[in-house]
Amino acid sequence: MYALKIFILTNMKEKFARYFCSTGFFALFYLIVLSFLVRFPSFFKDVINWDESTFILLGQSLLDGHLPYTELWDLKPPLLWGAFALFILTLGKSIISVRVAGTICVALIAWFTYLIGSDIRSSKVGLISGTLVVFGASLIGVEFSAVLSEHVALVPMMAAILVLVRQRIGIKQLSLIGFLMLTASMIRLNLAYTALAIGIALLFIPPIQERNFISITRTIILRGSAYALGGLAVIALTFLPYVITNQTHLFWQSVVLAPLSYSGSKYSSFGALKIHLRKVFNLFLDRSIIFSHLPSSQSVITILIFLGGLLGILLTVIRWKKLGSWERRGNILITIAFISTSISILKGGEAFSHYWIQIIPFLSLFAALVYEPILRKKFLWQTMPVAFLLSIYIISGTFQGYRSVISQAQAGLDLRSGPAYEIANYFKELGVEKRPIYLMTYHITYWLIDAKPLTRSSTHPSNIAREHLLRFSMGSETTANMALAEVFEKKPEFVVTVPKIGYLRGNVAAQGLLGRTLQNDYGLIKEIEGIQIYKRSDTRV
Repeated sequence: MYALKIFILTNMKEKFARYFCSTGFFALFYLIVLSFLVRFPSFFKDVINWDESTFILLGQSLLDGHLPYTELWDLKPPLLWGAFALFILTLGKSIISVRVAGTICVALIAWFTYLIGSDIRSSKVGLISGTLVVFGASLIGVEFSAVLSEHVALVPMMAAILVLVRQRIGIKQLSLIGFLMLTASMIRLNLAYTALAIGIALLFIPPIQERNFISITRTIILRGSAYALGGLAVIALTFLPYVITNQTHLFWQSVVLAPLSYSGSKYSSFGALKIHLRKVFNLFLDRSIIFSHLPSSQSVITILIFLGGLLGILLTVIRWKKLGSWERRGNILITIAFISTSISILKGGEAFSHYWIQIIPFLSLFAALVYEPILRKKFLWQTMPVAFLLSIYIISGTFQGYRSVISQAQAGLDLRSGPAYEIANYFKELGVEKRPIYLMTYHITYWLIDAKPLTRSSTHPSNIAREHLLRFSMGSETTANMALAEVFEKKPEFVVTVPKIGYLRGNVAAQGLLGRTLQNDYGLIKEIEGIQIYKRSDTRV
């Protein structure tokens, strides 16, 4: 990176180059390049995580003029729909465009983390933490290279925390922080815990100087009102369309009641904690496929961030008395955000690994405190080669992706790959893409052929089996069997499925209905990588 700075300084106009290199813009440039290098091979895969496919469908529905939850339905706040609609509108209708947008989100999260680290401690801490964020938010899990709600929500949240730690907090800053935090919460609802915790902290940070009880009360009310007004502005903007269209009940059920039902559907907080700890521990012990005696690249980055972050927290506690007041203030705010976000993850009802993305920036900031001393000038020539080789090893998992892309390009083949593209091309060749189709898997195919799910409850394929959610998309007392029957009442001419649908496991009635319907009314006409395409018997192609 130092060599890159020298190159810019010697090859650009001096005044502009020095400004560029002396501000955070150089770090932004570096983090954008790094994000693209790390995530580029994933641009061409059809499905990495099927939630991403759902988000794309939601965004397209909004672009088509439908309010969230009216045409399609899923358990996600409305601003996530808006974010994906913006991605498609600005960058184009393709999976590659969405992945580019996700890469920009990762770079922005890393940049905000860099600025926070630079402000609290030093530019080295900022640079290390920003680099760790790019690696962690992209490489710890395979699904991390998809564009997930965590990647989108962290952009406004980390921007809010940057304002929080960078400036003296006045009324304008309080309103802006409230606006950004509620924006993050309306993209990923569990972050409402973080918004609440930060709101409470902001009532007393910086410390209230007045000693008079009335003055203290007045200050708390004023500060709380400013923060709340920023957040209420976001709620009002998302709620107003439902007021205008007389659908306030739909907003209440989908944004408030359904998530509450989901959060209590599976794991308790303690149960989720055990699963998360087990997953992290297993990653610590994960071995490389190529070098079996070495830890995997995912293991290395997990250790660097999670173990490094915990050591950084311990180091901060040990050094607490030596810290300046501004650094103490920043560490307190980051710790509050970290703890409240961690609690919100445990309250989520599930225990997916990609939830960790939400705490990676905070752990990276603390981990950078551990690694910063070894990058000081007197150790630089010894540690830089090690840091470079370690970075190469961490991204070594992407090399196979690069090899695949290069070999396809050399052969003149389409770089896009995956069953969804093949299924879409098959339907286009038959000329039936406008006919009713039911996709029980690879539902991104709807988008690729300009089609829509047949019912609201089948927007995300697995939602049809989540009976605790069906009552919000279809009505009370709805069962999976009833939701599946509703789909087949639409008489789809084609059904795309696999031999064993995992999300119907344990639901004997729904499995029986699917099996009987396919046997009596459909015939198998095509298999693509184990995916079965059935055609209705009374349909002509």
